Amino acid sequence: MRHLYKIFIAITLVTGLWSCENETDLMILEPQEAAFAIITPDNGSSTILNKDTPNNTALTFTWEKVSYGNPTIVTYTVQFAASNTEFAAPVDITTSTSTHASISVAELNAKALELGLTPDVEGTIDV
Repeated sequence: MRHLYKIFIAITLVTGLWSCENETDLMILEPQEAAFAIITPDNGSSTILNKDTPNNTALTFTWEKVSYGNPTIVTYTVQFAASNTEFAAPVDITTSTSTHASISVAELNAKALELGLTPDVEGTIDV
C-alpha cells in the first residue's frame, strides 16, 4: 500500500511539472494613444435649459469608437469641466461601453451648477 502512495505522488509531481508552460513567448504591449473624436454635439453648440421640462433630453453625446489594435473592451467616461480650466477639476457625467450617452435637462442643470455656472446666465463648459 505504501508503494502505491509513492507511485501516486510521483505521477502527480511529474504531471504537475509537465503542465507548466514556457512564458518566454508572451508579449507585453506598450500602451498606445488612441485617436478619439466627439461627433455630437458640435464644438461651440449651445443648449437652452427649460425648467418646465426637467426630464427631457438636453444633450446627446456620440463619439467615435476607439481602437487599440487588438480586441479591447473600452469604458468611456463623459466629463464636464468649467471652460478654460484644462479639466483641472472635471465632473463625471456618465460612463458607458457604447459610443453614445444622453443627459436630461435636470442632470445638465445640476452639473452646470456644480461647476460654478451662474443660474439664468449663459455659461460655457468643456466636454
